Amino acid sequence: MMKVISVRENPEYASTAIQYIQSKWPEVPGIVYEDSITHCLKTESLLPHWYLLEKDGEIIGCAGLITNDFNSRMDLYPWVAAVFIDENHRGNAYGSLLLEKAKIDSAKAGFKNLYLTTHHIGYYEKFGFRYIGTAYHPWEAVSRIYEISMENVLEKPDFNVRQTSGLDYETVYNLIKTAFRTANVKDGDEQDFAVSLRESENYIPELDLVADMDGKLIGHIMFTKTR
Repeated sequence: MMKVISVRENPEYASTAIQYIQSKWPEVPGIVYEDSITHCLKTESLLPHWYLLEKDGEIIGCAGLITNDFNSRMDLYPWVAAVFIDENHRGNAYGSLLLEKAKIDSAKAGFKNLYLTTHHIGYYEKFGFRYIGTAYHPWEAVSRIYEISMENVLEKPDFNVRQTSGLDYETVYNLIKTAFRTANVKDGDEQDFAVSLRESENYIPELDLVADMDGKLIGHIMFTKTR
């Protein structure tokens, strides 16, 4: 089971968060994260937030939502920072879960946009971020700035997205078959391909999702590992 843990909302995880984040970003003096996480528990300010990603009781990732990510663009905030997924869990889009929590907290706080800095090209674009410029860091490095709007983040859809269960498999099979029946590009066996993916070693149960409206399945999406 996947769970994003907000340290502000779950202060009992503070020590775990401090130790985990310090271990993943050793180049940053440990007191920086310890001080920030400790004070986020009792501040009345909107920021910072710190998050842990837990899978089946194991902490496998982290992120922060802060006012500035050690860069020159102090006119922009908040920043999602220190995004990390353990290496043996990468390739599963788990980072998107941390980004989504940061987006929700940013929107709740009334911010219009969310920012991040990175050297990666093509990763954060997958989650709706767009490149807007360059940031300069005190250690004379430069990085790319990305932005995403908080518009509509808090709007609740009239359907529920949940993990696919065994009881859904037959309905999902027929849903895929029907969806591709009128598609311009199709092989005709997409529903069987979905079954084979579910039975393969690349299957990610937590990212096999259905959309449910009034007890009826109206959509399906499945993420798998890539090589």
